[in-house]
Amino acid sequence: MKIDPNMIHKKYGQVQNTAETNTVKGERLTYKEGQVVKGEVLDATLTGVKIKLTNGQILDAKLAQPAMFSIGDEVALAVKEASAKQVLLTTLHQDPQLVEDKLITILENAKLPLTEENHHLVRQLIENNLPISDQSLKNFIQLTKQFPEATVKQLIFMVKHDIPVSSENIQQLTMLENNEHALMKSITSLADDITSIQRSELSTSPLIIKDTLSVDQTPIPLTLLTSDKNSSEFLSNLNQVIKATADLNIETIPMPTSKVPLGDMLLTKDVENLSRHLKHNMVEQQNNIIEKLPLSDAQKLLFEKLETPKQMNLVDLVTMTKEKLLPLDQLRGILIQLKTDSTYATLVKGMLMSKDTLGDMVQVKDYYKSLNLKMTDLIKSTELALKDESGHVLKEAQNVKSSVSFLNALGKDFSLMHLPMLLQDQLQHSELYVLGDRKKGKDGEKSITALVRLDLVNLGHTDIHIKKTGKNLDIQFFMTDEKQISVVNENLYGLHNLLNRKGFNVLSINVTPLQKSFDVVTDFLDGQDVKANISRYTFDMRA
Repeated sequence: MKIDPNMIHKKYGQVQNTAETNTVKGERLTYKEGQVVKGEVLDATLTGVKIKLTNGQILDAKLAQPAMFSIGDEVALAVKEASAKQVLLTTLHQDPQLVEDKLITILENAKLPLTEENHHLVRQLIENNLPISDQSLKNFIQLTKQFPEATVKQLIFMVKHDIPVSSENIQQLTMLENNEHALMKSITSLADDITSIQRSELSTSPLIIKDTLSVDQTPIPLTLLTSDKNSSEFLSNLNQVIKATADLNIETIPMPTSKVPLGDMLLTKDVENLSRHLKHNMVEQQNNIIEKLPLSDAQKLLFEKLETPKQMNLVDLVTMTKEKLLPLDQLRGILIQLKTDSTYATLVKGMLMSKDTLGDMVQVKDYYKSLNLKMTDLIKSTELALKDESGHVLKEAQNVKSSVSFLNALGKDFSLMHLPMLLQDQLQHSELYVLGDRKKGKDGEKSITALVRLDLVNLGHTDIHIKKTGKNLDIQFFMTDEKQISVVNENLYGLHNLLNRKGFNVLSINVTPLQKSFDVVTDFLDGQDVKANISRYTFDMRA
């Protein structure tokens, strides 16, 4: 289901004036909300108008929505908002024929055909407060022909915010609109593609044939994507053990030296699958033994370790075979699957952002620089050129670079960060949008509004809107299923207490069915009218 990040802006991003009176005094006049003012237009733009009122006073005001007025027009407008510094007016009614006549005039002056497409283009330019000239119209028409896959709305959005118009950026924007953010998708797809090459190498190459290939040789240089020393040690040791099992001789299998816990190398679901597989095979092995002998102390210890599979390591797996609890051929199959699963987990964790990064904006910015550099090095890699015959890895690496560039372009005009994160191993996908409000509240604190979008194994799709001002929190869960809502409602009290213990003051917290769609561009991005001021902040995502 599509969500609409502008719900955040509409709910939290706008300054509330409920504490102020709706009657504001100017030098000579008092304007009230809903008051109708009439007069002659002295000057006009798409967003503002200067009117000589019927009593002779001059009113210089902003327009709530773009409107086309000409000097000398007699107008009647309503006061929508008023303050000591600014009056905001809205149109009472515009004659549709008058609007149509002006559109025709604009197109005729530009010597452009009076087609439905051109009418639509002019309307969109007006609604987005963009200048309308012969050249600008011709430029946009040329863009619509050059990029037929893009909508007029997308082209205007990109031009308006100085985002280079290209097929890559149009694809990025389309995915953002469809809530399928390209960066998250490309990272996981890249991990999938590299893992597939690893799996193919394990099943077809000499890597698992004894004494034919160096154990340190990997199909694709994983060190380009992750610098985790434990992963490097684990995978190298795992390669050695896989190589040693090639002739299915238990006597020649060396005891691994790596003590890295499996929980550090696998996603939670993969640890659970491994544990179930081991239990089944070990129990079956015991049942197949004709002479039933009591379990030795070493065998009992191994069965006990199955209860905490995340703490197990390669030594435990090999020991199971040496203690005759796990046949050698089954150990070999488990190790090959372990190679696949640990490679994927290593890549994902190496490319996604960790929750510890959130507290430091320097680390957040460095994350994107580092990710872009990793992709550049991967694309230049000779090993990749030799192994990536289909070109899938190269394509996804380029997609990641395009996503980073697109986000950088968005960041110039919007207080928006997209943080591709793996908050928990059970998290399938996660996105965090952060909207910073540069206006200060009554206590002088700046507000930070976040949209956390999660696809959880146990709760399905969940959106969490959080507004943080100082230590004050407003939290709203949006969920798609009645069972999800029930589960979260049952735990709200505990969450409230947890946040209080961490020093936060929870002003409100509730759960709402997710019904309205969420348009990232229209609702979240177009709702912002200020450039981003990214500053350091602390946001405890563990809570």
